[in-house]
Amino acid sequence: MAAMALESVAQAIQGLGSTRVKIDTGAFSLHYRATTTVFVAFGGLLYTTGLMVDPLQCQPAAGSDGASTPVINAFCWSAGTYSLKPTDGTTEESGIPHGRRHSYYSWAALLLIVQGLLFYLPHWIWNALEGRTIASIVQDTSNRMFDQQRQPLCLANVTQYFRRTRGQHQAYLSFYVACEALNFVNVISSLFLMDAYLGGGFLGYGARVVSHRWVEDQPGPMEEQFPKMTGCRVTLPAADGSDRATTDTICVLTLNALYEKVYLLLWFWLIILSVISGCSLLWRLVTMPIPQLRVAALSRRAPLAHPDDLRDLSDALGLGDLFVLSLVAENVDSGAFQRLAYELADDTDWPASPSERNPSGPTPISDGPCAFKRPDSSSGVFKRPDSTVTPAK
Repeated sequence: MAAMALESVAQAIQGLGSTRVKIDTGAFSLHYRATTTVFVAFGGLLYTTGLMVDPLQCQPAAGSDGASTPVINAFCWSAGTYSLKPTDGTTEESGIPHGRRHSYYSWAALLLIVQGLLFYLPHWIWNALEGRTIASIVQDTSNRMFDQQRQPLCLANVTQYFRRTRGQHQAYLSFYVACEALNFVNVISSLFLMDAYLGGGFLGYGARVVSHRWVEDQPGPMEEQFPKMTGCRVTLPAADGSDRATTDTICVLTLNALYEKVYLLLWFWLIILSVISGCSLLWRLVTMPIPQLRVAALSRRAPLAHPDDLRDLSDALGLGDLFVLSLVAENVDSGAFQRLAYELADDTDWPASPSERNPSGPTPISDGPCAFKRPDSSSGVFKRPDSTVTPAK
């Protein structure tokens, strides 16, 4: 399962610049492409860096006796360390463990990789539920260099598809909105999860780092969240097995110089992603019940389409149908979608109920509604039949 997931992630990364069919929005793709890539890359960076350098080095504090250094390092790596408390009136630090416990460094890299795969999960679910619906609709129409002689047949097929399936895409839209909501929940959950396994303080980490630039003579938030020097109390059986020996040590966390920067970047990315995801989900929920906003959203994806055509489509099609149509607009040439919008809006004989829908195949090109005339050679823009063109003087 993990191998299949990693293979899917690799395919998604490879598809960043490809021409494959788009089945979601740009905000949605930020989760399974950019965020998955960022988390997996940072997790791999922390893991490989930990293999190349010694992530934790401990030495007994002054006056402490006991175990050897390798044993102390192994114990403190598995048991965790503690923030040190400055002594009264000085800047020296005692070897007595005090303050917040730190144990994230032994499994933070693995958690980042797991979180990256979780960001891919909503896309995987949506890809399974979508069932190549958009790919089957656009077919050759998505090719910007398609043969003009085949274009009428492609558009006629799409027109007939919407005629026969009008009102049947509500579940399609509901599944997509659910996956969008899952993306938003995923971001918020990641913030709280990282705050939990870092021992608290991560939710406001980036804000504290930014505000600290204007505050002097105070410990930096990076040092507080990811201290370079910590304490560890090692308690091991004595050599004769009768008593337990306790050794106070001071440990240097070498990797925290990298951790503080990695998690700062992740904090900013998650905050930005949560805002984008929340606004995208809110916009979708707001536009669904308001016809004017639905027309504006569709017009943004199809700027060449005539506003009257889009208004007619908004009145004739359901919410799910309009969502599918907007995804079609993402995958076809803008000029082709302009013609498609006109053909759909011009076809005023929409079936009123499923029983009235025509189950027959595409309308013939010769006399059917999709047998439109190509634009005049003097004009590169498709004109509606009722529009008047004032000749140039």
